[in-house]
Amino acid sequence: MKYLIFLSLCALGLSASAAKPNIIFVLIDDMGWSGTSVQIDPNVSASKSSLYQTPQLEKLADAGICFTNAYAPGPMCTPSRAGILTGKTPAEVRMTTPGGGGRTQNYQKLAGGSKDSSLSTDLDTIAKSLQSAGYATAHLGKWHIGRTGPEAYGYDLHDGSTGNEPPNSSPDNPKDIFGINQRAFDFMQQQSQSGTPFYLQLSHYAVHSPVEARASSKARFKDVPSRGRTDTAGLAAMTYDIDDSIGQLRAKIKALGIADNTYLVVMSDNGGTGGGPRRGSDGALNAGKGSLHEGGIRVPFFAEGPSIAAGALSRESITGCDLYPTFCDWADAPIPDGLA
Repeated sequence: MKYLIFLSLCALGLSASAAKPNIIFVLIDDMGWSGTSVQIDPNVSASKSSLYQTPQLEKLADAGICFTNAYAPGPMCTPSRAGILTGKTPAEVRMTTPGGGGRTQNYQKLAGGSKDSSLSTDLDTIAKSLQSAGYATAHLGKWHIGRTGPEAYGYDLHDGSTGNEPPNSSPDNPKDIFGINQRAFDFMQQQSQSGTPFYLQLSHYAVHSPVEARASSKARFKDVPSRGRTDTAGLAAMTYDIDDSIGQLRAKIKALGIADNTYLVVMSDNGGTGGGPRRGSDGALNAGKGSLHEGGIRVPFFAEGPSIAAGALSRESITGCDLYPTFCDWADAPIPDGLA
């Protein structure tokens, strides 16, 4: 199953560009399957939020492909991020829960078992493979894969071994959303000017709690009532901010003149925090973050780039572990044994 993204794209008649394409991967934190204003599945009305407004993701879905059955590697942040980075399941890399403890919450379906507190630096990673293919690599934003920083896993530029708390946040830059973007823009411009293909991962701290959003975004949703202890209006505002950042990113790709040779992939690291037996439900799905039910692992997934048909839809079941071999194929880089 680890090559299904590539297989599904091929089924749509897609292929990598003749020149090595740039690859930009945006990982949103805690955005549930029904956490956007895109109707992820045309046959399921509840796959579109009645609250959240994500006009930029709507534009991305219209311009590229939307997968209705996309899954995070795990139901929580650290396991998912390790799975995406290595193309291996969280169990394979012994990172099944965040942090160093072995506790299992009553809403989790798998015991933590024996696990590592840091990911082995001997493992193949997306960044290492693309580095070997001549790519400049960058990881900006939340790391949260143990104490060892991104440089040990193949990233030339990074923000360090960061956790849930953004190091830079202000009223105009909540959750460092727009700071991450600006650092990404600087990296993109530098590589474009030098003619170097690049792999760039933007790992956002939003929409993870606590709620932070611009005043203008909060004003937009000021009349939305809270649901119990949940700041529903604040979550809607934070979602609007992260969506706006994606619009700015797409605009920068076009301004640099690299849109015809750049892939953009957007997904979430796990289900939304509106779910789980202790949290209610995640729209159309059962449970949410922390659970292996659909609401904990099924996520929105969009991609655009060279030869990807506008408005395409795939019902192929895919996971974040499929990104590694897919990116290698796009970059004409060798795919490590066991991932093809």
